[in-house]
Amino acid sequence: MSKKKLAKIIGVCTTAIMIIVVVTIFPSCQSSPTPPTYGLEFDGIDDYVNMGKSASSQNFTAKTVELWLKPSVYTSHYRYVFDGSYWQSTYGDMMYLLNNANTLDIYLKNTGGNTAWNAINYTPDEWLHIGYSWDGTTVTWYTNGVNSGTSSLSGTLACSARNLTFGESADGYLYYGGLMSEVRIWNIARSEVEIQADMYKELTGTEEGLVGYWKLNEGSGTIANDSTANNNTGTLLGGPVWFGGGG
Repeated sequence: MSKKKLAKIIGVCTTAIMIIVVVTIFPSCQSSPTPPTYGLEFDGIDDYVNMGKSASSQNFTAKTVELWLKPSVYTSHYRYVFDGSYWQSTYGDMMYLLNNANTLDIYLKNTGGNTAWNAINYTPDEWLHIGYSWDGTTVTWYTNGVNSGTSSLSGTLACSARNLTFGESADGYLYYGGLMSEVRIWNIARSEVEIQADMYKELTGTEEGLVGYWKLNEGSGTIANDSTANNNTGTLLGGPVWFGGGG
């Protein structure tokens, strides 16, 4: 075999080995995992889920909230995704959509009246994973699993005055339109690494610090089960429609 032919074979083999190494070491170069294939669709008119007061009555000295959203296009101002009684009590947390800016606004308010706020840009009809983690002094905001900034907030979060709702304000208006899946509430501050590790997974409900977990995978009926031992069952009102699920 000539030296020229041997060198060509070695070059081809080296290239193949390098490709294998790159794909193995850098799996992110491959296609990304997809969002959940199950959840609830809200019509933006009167659909919501009510978890009751017990789901929002805990005093938090640390907290993490995570969920998947696919918001629709809006023609009015505010649309509530998650309401833990921010406006109607002196404390709590909430998130809502602003159609005029295509932002998802998130507020946390402690029992002393101090607030933390963040606005996250979104694209209508595209999936978005939202999370925020509070360690007692700092709120860290996450968009699609990536740290998108921090805000200072000390004290205690409590939401005992009103029901916890998904898809509307606790007052019963400003309804969310779009898809929602995998809503999680923790009584610990989760890190970026932890959020990224679990955002594409279906959890068991027994994970440490997980105090509310609505997979929204029932597929039928008017009940949204809480997969934690706290059993904060949600009731579907107005007629949100299941997609996928059934497991």
